[in-house]
Amino acid sequence: MASRALRRLAGFALAAHALLGISAFADERAPLALARTLPLAGVRGRIDHLAFDADGQRLFVAALGNDSVEVLGAQRGERLASLAVERPTAVVLLGAAARIAVASGGSGELLLFDAASYAPRARLGGFEDADNLRLDPREQLLYLGFAEGALARIDPRGPKLLGRTSLPSHPEAFALAADGSAAFVNLPGSRSIAVWGRNESALRARWPTGDLSGNYPIALDETGRRVLVGFREPPRLVAFDADSGRELGRIASCGDSDDLFYDAAGERVFVVCGEGAVDWIAAPRGSALRVVERIATRAGARTGLLSPATRELFVALPAREALPAEIRVYRIAP
Repeated sequence: MASRALRRLAGFALAAHALLGISAFADERAPLALARTLPLAGVRGRIDHLAFDADGQRLFVAALGNDSVEVLGAQRGERLASLAVERPTAVVLLGAAARIAVASGGSGELLLFDAASYAPRARLGGFEDADNLRLDPREQLLYLGFAEGALARIDPRGPKLLGRTSLPSHPEAFALAADGSAAFVNLPGSRSIAVWGRNESALRARWPTGDLSGNYPIALDETGRRVLVGFREPPRLVAFDADSGRELGRIASCGDSDDLFYDAAGERVFVVCGEGAVDWIAAPRGSALRVVERIATRAGARTGLLSPATRELFVALPAREALPAEIRVYRIAP
């Protein structure tokens, strides 16, 4: 009787262990949960980059093909404002200055709007083909990629151009190290990644990308000292050592990527791709990259935004045929 009871208990234990294993696997493979959809009624054409005001629950959308920056309520999607901007490429919220900074690829300007009234406040020209825009929160300075190869350093309080760094080709996405030491800049036109010391006049290093091209999106794993780069030809996510440029690993990803985000809390990467998908890639430090899930979106939906504060991923879907433009908001699993 005792041996039979022991065998029964062992069987229960094995079954419970198996169920726990299945549950853990299911949790890991659970897709991003679609929380809500925000309409972009009447917005046509390509959608570029986004910005998010977590405190005010506002989403800023650079609707490049629509020549506007759309300001939405982040919960219900009500349109709060529509700012006329020629080919806006990027938006940054300057909380300390209560301003909204917009890069205009059409007029070649940095435009500043009041963050409350949305009234235009100032502009600074001379940035042909203005593209990606970043804020250094430590210095409260803006960095803008533009022209055939330049990175501008701007004090938005003027606004005033503080300096520019020459690059071998047009800069696409770039990432600023949180400690202020360096910027990592994607240069797909010269098949390389530039490393620029932000207090230096010349580039510190250039990492050739070899057999990979079309390096557009980029993100940093600050703790793990990794630079994460998305390539389009062939579609790959590659991790580089931030100090040496040595390749640490690569994995096939969805195609036509234009944004990617590193979620430090979960050691994972979200790659947003124009082929109509978002890849959720596990990126634990010291281990191989691994695709956990691929979420279907819509063709052309290649930009988005990760909000660590609210644990949400915003993905911009442009209008396609009878389908209107919209923002899908995904809740990130713990």
